[in-house]
Amino acid sequence: YPEVIASIKENFAKLVKDESEIVVIAELKGQELGFQNFEISNLNLMTPDKGVELCVAGVYQSQMRSGVGKTMMNESCKILEEKGYEYVKTDWKISNIASSNFWPKCGFQPVAYRMARYIDINYAWAKFNSKNDTD
Repeated sequence: YPEVIASIKENFAKLVKDESEIVVIAELKGQELGFQNFEISNLNLMTPDKGVELCVAGVYQSQMRSGVGKTMMNESCKILEEKGYEYVKTDWKISNIASSNFWPKCGFQPVAYRMARYIDINYAWAKFNSKNDTD
């Protein structure tokens, strides 16, 4: 919906001014080609000291396989190193074929796997007849 797109654009524009975010934008002759957004990570089990998280990244489909993504990653790593960061964490759904092919080529290695389970809300109406069911 247009209002959702407007909200997304507004929130991305705020990222550039946020000091806890690092945004890298690739452009050529005033035309955007792609972007990467890094968030300064809070220390936790999955994020080492001196680490940032690559939260969102994208390259226009017309720019895929042109070297834009790799160039952005290389430049981002230089910027991050200058700022004192040593690690970049990210994740993606394995079903995202473009990400599953691209990010390992940039040096990302698996550290942990997670499993998520969902139930279709259409099953919420189900009534169970077991004597042990209390809900």
